[in-house]
Amino acid sequence: SYFMSPKNSLRLISSSIFSELDPNGPSADYSTEYDLLGDFSPAVSVSLSSQEPLTFTNLSFSVSQDAGEEDMATVAYVFNGGSFALSSISVGDVVGSGTGSFGGGFATGNYSIVVDQVTATTAVFNAVDDSENVIATFSVVNYADDGAEISSTSPGDNNTTTAGNSNDFTLEDIFITPDSDMLVMTADLVSEMQSSQTNTFEVELEEVVDFSPVVEVAFANNDCNEATDMTFTISQDADEIDMASSILTMTGGSFDFSSSEVGDLVGTGTGFYAGNIDFNLSLFINEITATGAIISAVNDDDETQTSSFTLTNLAEGVQITTTSPGDDNTTTAGNSTTVTLSNVFTNPDEGDYEFYGSFTSELNNTSDFEGGYAAVCPCDAITSIQEFELCAGQTLSVGDNTYSEPGEYVDVLVAVSGCDSTVTTTLSYSDAITSSQEIELCAGETLTVGDNTYSESGEYVDVLVAVSGCDSVVTTFLLVYSDIVTPLIDGEDNVIESENHDYSVSNQSEYIYEWGVFNGAINTGQGTSEVNITWGDGPSIGTVWLLLSGVDSGCKADTAFLEVTISEAVGITENPLSEVNIYPNPFKESTTVEFNNPNNDSYRISLMDARGRIVMNTFTQSNQLVINKNNLQEGIYFLEIDGKNKSRQIVVVQ
Repeated sequence: SYFMSPKNSLRLISSSIFSELDPNGPSADYSTEYDLLGDFSPAVSVSLSSQEPLTFTNLSFSVSQDAGEEDMATVAYVFNGGSFALSSISVGDVVGSGTGSFGGGFATGNYSIVVDQVTATTAVFNAVDDSENVIATFSVVNYADDGAEISSTSPGDNNTTTAGNSNDFTLEDIFITPDSDMLVMTADLVSEMQSSQTNTFEVELEEVVDFSPVVEVAFANNDCNEATDMTFTISQDADEIDMASSILTMTGGSFDFSSSEVGDLVGTGTGFYAGNIDFNLSLFINEITATGAIISAVNDDDETQTSSFTLTNLAEGVQITTTSPGDDNTTTAGNSTTVTLSNVFTNPDEGDYEFYGSFTSELNNTSDFEGGYAAVCPCDAITSIQEFELCAGQTLSVGDNTYSEPGEYVDVLVAVSGCDSTVTTTLSYSDAITSSQEIELCAGETLTVGDNTYSESGEYVDVLVAVSGCDSVVTTFLLVYSDIVTPLIDGEDNVIESENHDYSVSNQSEYIYEWGVFNGAINTGQGTSEVNITWGDGPSIGTVWLLLSGVDSGCKADTAFLEVTISEAVGITENPLSEVNIYPNPFKESTTVEFNNPNNDSYRISLMDARGRIVMNTFTQSNQLVINKNNLQEGIYFLEIDGKNKSRQIVVVQ
């Protein structure tokens, strides 16, 4: 029992005998061959739970050996069509079960088949017993050109002969039968002694059932950006596979449920099923979502829900998903459903658009479809009137017509929109083109006509050369409004915190008065020549300002300011910062702030708008800072300089 036979079909034993008198002389040679092949005839079977093409089916395998046969090493089952649905499984899923015995019935047990690894085209399954031990491994491969393979390698033992074994296992609902009349399965088995056996199994599949639903899409109108009724008709011929769901994508348009509520009636439907049973539907909003709505179709006769629609707005276009309730079979006797969604779809901009999608059957068949629709912006005839004055000898072309004499001409053209455009042209000739204009300016503004610039009220006549080459006589009636003098604000400029004081200017009815205050509040008088102000906390600096503008002209004067020193009620005052200069003020692009800072102390400089919001905040140890307009809006801002000493100023941005 110390010699193990080789794993091949033939063993050759050779010997040579030499005499003691001549060990290097001739020898007597002998050889004997032994046939090592034992019996290797496993009983194998493969079966399918369904013979329908393109459906999920159970695959059941059975392999057994009698006692004394050579131990099995590998087994591979090759399918000439079909595939494993690997995309629908994950690691840890249980995809089947089995039972087996070995040692002539010495040990038996059940096991589960569990996914250990999975990729797009391959998978590894483990056979796991009740104690969670892996007792065998299966490998699965989907071929690129159709077909698949499942194989297994036996773990082996310390001999090459079996005392008898059997193994029955089933892979459940993960194999998809091919779209053909016949499935051929080949089982290749190899023993540990390299003996082999091949078995071929043929399963005749059922006749392929047709699945070719037809969809039609129609609109009550195709007016661009207008609400319209949308109608879908989906039908199938008798003996087709039952439909389970469908999805339709449209590249333009949108659904609008902004004024709808759950329970609203948004459409109707009619049709027939089972070949000749008519029905009527009402469509109700079941749920309003962030991107659309879910619609329930309810049978008018028994008020049962027959199907549902999910309406979704996409980034561009819409999508409609439908589901069918199903029945007790997978074949239709013929059906047709026409559904109208009432006034919830809005047509897209003018142009040509596409729709496309697919149907899925109860047996997972798919049928694709596509089509197109258009939106057109309706229009009335466009009418326009134009007047031309030409120099002598010049001509005017309108459409295909050219005119060279005075008169009124009517031309019908085709606009870019496709609508008729009626153009009425009044044509005259003149040696000089005359025009007039009335201009109003504020004081300090000027008007340039040709080479001349005007700054005072009056009537001016300029002779220019028109683009046409004729003289162009321009008469200008210019009105320059008088300068609005910035008033002096009269009122107390040294106050105690929380005191009320009146501030006024001379009253003139031709002006609009706009008052403002910093570090205080206007109580009364806004829009008049006198306001009453309650001052804020001291010690600080407050400011009251006034902007005058003309009632008729809209011209504005420079803003008038009055700086007010606010003291605390106990009379303590704050150290004011001296020699603060802001120039220019008002400013359009930038302004410079200068103040007395001989020791280069650190100062915080803040800029606040009229509502007290800080729009700029910075620090400096210099005595100068440039403020750029950048994103500042026109208006009055308050500049606060805060450090060893303090100051508050007003800055105006134009």
